[in-house]
Amino acid sequence: MFKKVIIFFGILFLSSSLYLFPDTVVSTKAKATQIKILPILLDFKDVPHQRTETEMFEFFFSDKEGIKSLHNYYAEVTKGRVDIQPGVYSIGKWLKLPQKKSYYDAQNSIVQAAQDAADLINQLKLNFKEYDSDNDGYLDFVIFIQAGDPVKSGRGSFWPHSYSLRGAVSIGGIKVGGYNMNAEIFQSNTHQPLQVICHEFYHYLGGWDLYSYNGDYKNAVGPWDIMADTTYSNNFGMSGFSRNFLGWQDTTLITAPGSYSIDALGEADADNPQLYRINLEGTKEYFLIENRGYSGVDTWWQGIPDLGIVIYHIDGSIPPRHMFNDGPPIFENFAVWVEDPGAGSIKKDAAYSLEDNQTKFTPESRPDSRDYKKKSKPLVAITNISKSGRTMTFDVSYQYDDPHLVVTPEKIDLGQIPQGLSTKVEVSISNNGVGNLKTTIKSKDAWIVVPDIEIEGNNQTVDLFIDTNSISLGKKKGRVEFISNGGTVTMTISVEITTRLGDVNDDGQVNEYDIPPFMKAFGSKKGEPEYNRKADLNQDDIVNFEDLSILAKSIQ
Repeated sequence: MFKKVIIFFGILFLSSSLYLFPDTVVSTKAKATQIKILPILLDFKDVPHQRTETEMFEFFFSDKEGIKSLHNYYAEVTKGRVDIQPGVYSIGKWLKLPQKKSYYDAQNSIVQAAQDAADLINQLKLNFKEYDSDNDGYLDFVIFIQAGDPVKSGRGSFWPHSYSLRGAVSIGGIKVGGYNMNAEIFQSNTHQPLQVICHEFYHYLGGWDLYSYNGDYKNAVGPWDIMADTTYSNNFGMSGFSRNFLGWQDTTLITAPGSYSIDALGEADADNPQLYRINLEGTKEYFLIENRGYSGVDTWWQGIPDLGIVIYHIDGSIPPRHMFNDGPPIFENFAVWVEDPGAGSIKKDAAYSLEDNQTKFTPESRPDSRDYKKKSKPLVAITNISKSGRTMTFDVSYQYDDPHLVVTPEKIDLGQIPQGLSTKVEVSISNNGVGNLKTTIKSKDAWIVVPDIEIEGNNQTVDLFIDTNSISLGKKKGRVEFISNGGTVTMTISVEITTRLGDVNDDGQVNEYDIPPFMKAFGSKKGEPEYNRKADLNQDDIVNFEDLSILAKSIQ
């Protein structure tokens, strides 16, 4: 529906969007806790209104639980960050304009209708200053509501749209810039006008459309966001992308394989994350993962068409702006794209769940989890997606479509080793990709002894030997390179070389000359006059036969 609105007003006004006038209609007032909007009810002699002023007040401002209103919509999707309130004008009265609706429509003059409405409002002598919170001389949020159903009067100038009066009309001495035109009824139902108002109000707060404006229209997001294709007249949901874009929903970054839990988007008392992000390494693309269930605005009227995990493929190289999700041929890809395992469903069956037998999103599935140019590594696989529900679970793993070397551990600290002793280090070599791994090991550090043969296999354990005979005392750090057809991994080994065990007389050698000072301390305990720490070779605070055994081996 909204796409048709844009096309119509593109012809009518030589423009297709309110964003041609960003200085007057794109507002930063979303940062404010409380927002005052000015709804203006337009009544006509030939098209009288059908909804009462009380109904229209509830339509905009009701904060009662269970009531579907503009206030309650944004209270939920922003988690209380946006509080829509009436100002001094409140909802006003239905303003009976001096001309028939057919007259304004024939004259193609919204400006005249707005001016006639302003003349009636200005007679009230109210102070409208609170509707200009940034003191820029323009009313912040103006929403015209026309009596009747614009569908029945043809697609004239009263067709729902967003535009700007560019200050041609003033109310209370403050100019009208950007505005929304809506209706009390649309397509013979009473809730779709609220859908369009909620859609347009997101623009007011600084957000963008997610549907395509180009003639070769393709459905990128479908019924999963009110900013997408609003031909889904019952769609009031707002995606995690749109919530996150204006700072209302945090993302939790997944960087490691594992099992993850996710609560339904919009759950007020969520214990788990509600929006996950997985980056596609080497690109500006990423996936957003959300759980859509019967929660919050996803329940309004008929609610969302499917339950489960919804996955968005985001191309971050396309900056959000007017018409940024037009897709090919204007852009190489869609900036925001819902991955749809339900073939031919036009995104209505896009939610992954066990009961739909849609449980995996992998490099081999359809659709697949690869980046658009198929260059990102590692590849991402989302599997074991659970049944739909308030809390869902899924697994994330990473894989390569060619050999990929993994060395464990990649960093080793051996602590202190006495000079002259050797120790063995076990290292695991594995393949996190496909194919057969062939690996050679090299080190420029002579004290690290490595195998001198090529190691073939995807799961191997190799031994490295640390020989301290030729190393001076102190802290050392060495490097070992594992070179394979699956990449190169560099391991670091740290060690602190201490004096030789048994060098009791501290001359840098262990020989028969260390026996006399050792025997002098033999049998002593820490704290006694004869105790010698250098003779306590196992550092157990007593010099005894265990220490003598160590000394004998060191001398040998």
